[in-house]
Amino acid sequence: MLPRFVQARLLSLGCAAISILGCPRNGSDTNGPEGDDTPAVTAPGTLPNVKTPGNALSTAALQHVELVRITRNFGKSNFEIALDAWTPIDTPREIADVRMWWAVSDRDGERGPFSDKSRDHFDITYEKLAPDKWRVDLGSDKHVYRFLIEYDETGSPAAYADVDADAGRVSHCRVTKGTLAARKLFGAPVGIRDFEVDCVDAQGKQRSGNIVDSAD
Repeated sequence: MLPRFVQARLLSLGCAAISILGCPRNGSDTNGPEGDDTPAVTAPGTLPNVKTPGNALSTAALQHVELVRITRNFGKSNFEIALDAWTPIDTPREIADVRMWWAVSDRDGERGPFSDKSRDHFDITYEKLAPDKWRVDLGSDKHVYRFLIEYDETGSPAAYADVDADAGRVSHCRVTKGTLAARKLFGAPVGIRDFEVDCVDAQGKQRSGNIVDSAD
């Protein structure tokens, strides 16, 4: 057993490299928006990047679609992460905007932006590749997890990723849900170990595995 002061020092070093994972304060995890956090500057897009009730995510011009709900195996279970898309009502087969942000499960799916303080520890990049296709990269703790957002065979926007499943790598698998799995130090989350997902392959078969790390 390491001395307590050594454990504390190692934990503080681990927390300095943390991503969407909050370090414990006074024995509790702070893994959601904090009261003293300043909302992040509104990202370019068509829906304001501010706290938004779940029933106000669609507008007169835009239809909201939740692509993936991402849980975590640490922290406050009611603070999940949503990957959302918006399609123009007057322009079928286009994707106007995509966003990854907080979803509060016990507030009817209320959305909220990651604060500037949180964004110091991870990076999300969005690139519009075509009117109907986006790329979203979540980078943290030396990992990069990539989604391609495009229309599926039913005509609805969906999130795709390359996934390492039990039977081998599955390219362009339609992700249906995800879990961020923490790497821990003395029981406290200090980074991301894996991004576990369930997905549907090109043959319509349900698969499970980890999103391929694009940083490798």
